[in-house]
Amino acid sequence: MPTIVQLYILTAVGYIILSHSLRDILSHSLLKTVFLLALYAVGLRVVLGLNPELPYFLQASVFLAYALFAPGAYLYLRNFVYKTSFRHNDFIHVLPFLILCVYGVMASAMGVSLNDSLKEIWSFNSFYAYDSEVLMPLFLLIYCVTAFYFYRVLLLIKDAVAKGKVSIKLEEIAKVASLEVNAETEENAHQHLTISEERMKEMDVIVREVLEMKKPYLQQRYSLKDLAYDTQIPLHHLSAFINKHCGKNFNDFINEFRVIHCKEKIMKEEYKYKKLEAIAEESGFNNRNTFAIAFRKVTGVNPSEFLRNLKSTHYDKATTLADQEYFRQVG
Repeated sequence: MPTIVQLYILTAVGYIILSHSLRDILSHSLLKTVFLLALYAVGLRVVLGLNPELPYFLQASVFLAYALFAPGAYLYLRNFVYKTSFRHNDFIHVLPFLILCVYGVMASAMGVSLNDSLKEIWSFNSFYAYDSEVLMPLFLLIYCVTAFYFYRVLLLIKDAVAKGKVSIKLEEIAKVASLEVNAETEENAHQHLTISEERMKEMDVIVREVLEMKKPYLQQRYSLKDLAYDTQIPLHHLSAFINKHCGKNFNDFINEFRVIHCKEKIMKEEYKYKKLEAIAEESGFNNRNTFAIAFRKVTGVNPSEFLRNLKSTHYDKATTLADQEYFRQVG
C-alpha cells in the first residue's frame, strides 16, 4: 500500500480516535462504516501479502473499500468539525468509487488481465514488477484521490485545533484532572474565607445579572475564571460564593443554567427539527455524558425521558385526529 495512503489512513483514523470515545464511534453509523472500511482495506492487504492467490474480486475490493473510506472519513470529519450535515452535492464524493468500477469493467471488456499484475503488487517479496501500462491509471487515481482528501483533512484538523471547535480526548482528560485539582485547591482556600451575608447577596445579584443578560454559559468550556472576569469579582470570592451561598461547585452551578436553557428550547418544540444532542450543544454542553448527568441532576429525569413525557403530554392535549396522528409519528 503506497506510503501516502498509509499516512492518510493513520491521520484520519488517529484523529477520530483521539477526539471520540469508543461509545461515540459505535453509536454513529457513518463512523462505524469508515472504521470497517479502513480495517477491511488494511486487513485484506496483509492477508493478500501472505497469500496473493486469493480471488480477483478480493484483490480489487481493497481499492474499492479505500475509494469509499477516503471520502467517507473526510465527510465525517467535515460534519463533525463544522457541525454540518450532508448536502446534495456530497454525492460527488462517490465518484472515485464509480471510476474504479468503470475502470475494472473496461479493463475486463478489453481483455486486459489485472489479476496477475495485482498478485505481483500484493506480494511482500515483490519489487513491484507489474505491468505499468495496466496499473498506472489505477495508481494515478489512488494517488490523486488520496492527495486531495489528505489535504482537506489536514486543513480540517488545523482549523479545528486553531479555533477550538473540537476537543482532543487527551486534552479533555488533562483538563478534567486539572479541574479536580483546582477545585480542591479552591475549596481549601475559601474554607477560611469569611464573607458577609450582605456581600453574598450583592454578588448574587451581580452574578445572576451577568448570566441572565449575557448568557455566557452557552459557551462551551466556560470557566470559573471566565465568570470572575465577566463579573469583576475576585476569583476566590466568587468560588466561596458559589460553594457556600449556592451550595454547589462551579460545574453544577453553571450547568444548571444550561439545563434550564435547554429545557426552554425543548419546550419551544425545537426537537421537531433538531436532534437533542444539537440542542445540548447550543446550550453550552460539549459532550453527551455531561449533558445527561447534569440534566438528570437538575430535573430528576434523563433528557430522553423528559422529551418522551413532553411528547406524551402534547399528545394528550391534541384534540383533532390530525394532531393525534402527528404525535404518533414523532413519538
